[in-house]
Amino acid sequence: MVEFKIISQQNNKVIGRKEIIAELPFQGPTPSLKDVQNWLAKDQKVDSKQVIVHHVYTKFGVTKAVVHARIYDSSDTAKFLEKIEEVKPKEVKTEAPKEETAAKAETKAK
Repeated sequence: MVEFKIISQQNNKVIGRKEIIAELPFQGPTPSLKDVQNWLAKDQKVDSKQVIVHHVYTKFGVTKAVVHARIYDSSDTAKFLEKIEEVKPKEVKTEAPKEETAAKAETKAK
């Protein structure tokens, strides 16, 4: 398990969340937001759906990252207050553009 060093933690009882800034040591490439979310959830002993990671800041050549995250009291509150978008892979265009370019070439020839 990865060891987080919590730099700053603020409890926002009105909204029902903790705002955390932590230092994360890592080896190899910078960890993904999903990995950081899961590690922080295990460290804070909450469900990963309650953790929203906003930023992972790194510096060139340094194997430490600064993480800005929010931990909500419930996953419903997190869904309500945060705009959560899943990253979808880019769609590969098929041969439709070739047909369009052929049609454009024909119209230019006329």
